[in-house]
Amino acid sequence: MRGYIVPVLDEYGVDLTLTGHSHNYERTFLISGYYGDSKQLHSSMILDGGFGREDADGPYAKPAGGLGANRGSVHVVCGCSGQGGLFPIDRHPAMRMAMTGFGSLVLDIDGDRLDLKFIRETGEVDDYFTIVKSANPGNARPEIQISRSGEKARLSWPTARVPFALEESGATANWDPVKETPQTSGRWHYLDRDFGVGPRFYRLRSN
Repeated sequence: MRGYIVPVLDEYGVDLTLTGHSHNYERTFLISGYYGDSKQLHSSMILDGGFGREDADGPYAKPAGGLGANRGSVHVVCGCSGQGGLFPIDRHPAMRMAMTGFGSLVLDIDGDRLDLKFIRETGEVDDYFTIVKSANPGNARPEIQISRSGEKARLSWPTARVPFALEESGATANWDPVKETPQTSGRWHYLDRDFGVGPRFYRLRSN
């Protein structure tokens, strides 16, 4: 699953995955790029090693839109709503929390804010965290991808809550705004440009 599925989830900016089967509760840090076994987890893959709690070390923060790709996900296992026990479990290196016993998840989603609580059968809250998708925390910068589309060059870049303007430059050092309006498909903007205009350079500038 880590080797085949998680790269796709990272690429499309998935914020949260929910899984079961194991009769316990576990949830990861905010992580990205972790596709191997436990020995292959590197500290650089943990984007936020905190608890993700607004009243403690702060919620997990991600950019909204396509800019949120590869900016981290939280993976939660909760298979203890109907069957659980007090058997011991080892905490996997990627896990922020690992618990046994009975409990269920409650999710509250309001716009770009997600709150998750792990609630025991007694009503006690034993874990909780928040993911907030704001405009551009950490000043993430979108990258332009260039590919061939028939007889033209296709420029593609991710959508973002913060508007970015596409600019181009030729032989001079002057940057001019590209006047054509890009198309949008899913979480990507794209624009096709002719090859015949000579060497060109492109950049994105935040408005």
